[in-house]
Amino acid sequence: MNKLKRNGIFQRIAACSVSLTMLVSATACGKPQNIGGKVAVICKNEKVSFWEEVKKGADDCCEEMGYEMLYYCASSDNDYASQIEYINDAIKQGAKAIVIAPNDTDELNEAFDRATSKGIKIVNINSRANYDKITSYVGSTDFDGGAVAARNAARLYLDELSDEDEIGKVAVIGHTASTAELRITGFRATYSPLLGQLRGKRAEAQAKAAAEQAKAAAEQAAAQAQAAAQAQAQADEKDKPTEGMLNAAKSAAAQASAAGAPEEAVKSAAERAARSAGAGASEKAVEAAVQAALGGDASAAEEPTKADAVEETTQGGPPEGAGQGGSMDIGSYFIEGQRCGTQEAAYEEAKKLLTENSDIRVLYTTNTNTTLGACQAVEELDLADTITVVGFNSDEQELKYIKSGVLDGTIIQNPYNIGYIGTRYAIQASQGSGVSGSLDTGVTWISAKNINDDDIQLLLYPEKA
Repeated sequence: MNKLKRNGIFQRIAACSVSLTMLVSATACGKPQNIGGKVAVICKNEKVSFWEEVKKGADDCCEEMGYEMLYYCASSDNDYASQIEYINDAIKQGAKAIVIAPNDTDELNEAFDRATSKGIKIVNINSRANYDKITSYVGSTDFDGGAVAARNAARLYLDELSDEDEIGKVAVIGHTASTAELRITGFRATYSPLLGQLRGKRAEAQAKAAAEQAKAAAEQAAAQAQAAAQAQAQADEKDKPTEGMLNAAKSAAAQASAAGAPEEAVKSAAERAARSAGAGASEKAVEAAVQAALGGDASAAEEPTKADAVEETTQGGPPEGAGQGGSMDIGSYFIEGQRCGTQEAAYEEAKKLLTENSDIRVLYTTNTNTTLGACQAVEELDLADTITVVGFNSDEQELKYIKSGVLDGTIIQNPYNIGYIGTRYAIQASQGSGVSGSLDTGVTWISAKNINDDDIQLLLYPEKA
């Protein structure tokens, strides 16, 4: 094997953050001697370019370790029947190990039994089978992929909303393979609390604004009450008799009474004296002076205070609804479409969802076909500036959609590494070497901002290293 090519392979593995120390092997340098045989690599969907990258990684590993690769790929994500035939063919051809991305969790188990009974080691890649004799699993964590997609969707959409913007809904279109479930679960589990935080902040701000409005209304009402009280006090002051009026009315009443004048004459004398002493006084003031002269009470009513007015206007608390953020079912923000096995089905489903729900603002898809179908619909409906689209994988057409602004970002799973390391583990296990029970090859977020970075280009095009 060409030394430069071998070095390039290991550089790619290092760049994808996979520790070489986990790839235990006594064949680190040069082509292995005195070993060999066949290893079968069985992939999921011949129509998806992801599996071409897996094939490249597996092929490089076989060449490096001196093995012949038997490569097979099913027609679709649901085609487990073909995978059963491929397993049987691998057994017939004497493969020492099988590397497989199963299209069903249980339907392959009988075929697996036939293989393991012949001593063939089985390594799962990309997705897991429900089979207890799997030697190792190599691939990204689907839940984590969904979580990374959610964090970036929230950053691109939720973080950019103004306080006045309505919060839009999220449409989810998953593919039909088992990997879709965890990718959707990871997305929802991560996006939901971020959405909840935004709603909580808005509810807190609304409650604070309502409290401020209630306080301002109370202060305004108190000021109005105080002004009214002052006006009333001024009016009451005009109606109070002066000391001179009181003295004059009392003196006149006393003199008239001493002279033996009748009661009406006494009152009339007091009234004339009060009016004369208080020129220009109101009739109420004259009447009060007369009442005082005849033994009545001329004291003024107690005026209301500002404190009394505030208490009266604020009794019962702030206006109805003030400070109430309202409850919200976060799940109501998610619209999950039908699972789709082809790009055409995903296109039709995305178009249907976007047409029937004008409040969708985020569209999340879980594999190449669903991403391409959704992007096609968004572009056709001219919604690229309205919808934040987040997908999976790095098909060339997906990368074009990123550059054109239709696809805001995608999760890539390092398919080259999945193929290379999965095959290496299978070979090592067939040789009797111990391998890790699982290896997470990680996920990476790609968008228009980083697509041209050197490390991203290395992940997208490992064969160019």
